Amino acid sequence: MNEDTENHLDLERLKSLGELSDGNVYPIVDRFANSLLQRIHDLRDVVERHDSAGTKSLVHQLKGSALNCGFIMLAGLLSRPRENDQLDTDSLVRCASESIEIWKLFLSREIVEYPEVSHNLSDT
Repeated sequence: MNEDTENHLDLERLKSLGELSDGNVYPIVDRFANSLLQRIHDLRDVVERHDSAGTKSLVHQLKGSALNCGFIMLAGLLSRPRENDQLDTDSLVRCASESIEIWKLFLSREIVEYPEVSHNLSDT
């Protein structure tokens, strides 16, 4: 994988978690990846309503999930200070889309090693 890949996902962490759990962590990360764009859409709605408390809460939740699942570039974008409670959700969508594609590629390679987890993955 290239440097851009490593900037998006902490693949070493994901691989380590996969090895420790015999691949059972991958369905959890896959559910996160599959819900990510909808969660960012929900965040965009809150931002557009100028709901500072809601924005702060959703950013915190999304950043924590991103870190736990190894989506480090997305977590970094969510950690940036926001001016006047503005959040560049277009950048978040682009980053999330790229990270999801990288995750899917990583996962397809890991399924070879842990085929028993493939039945727990979502179809989307």
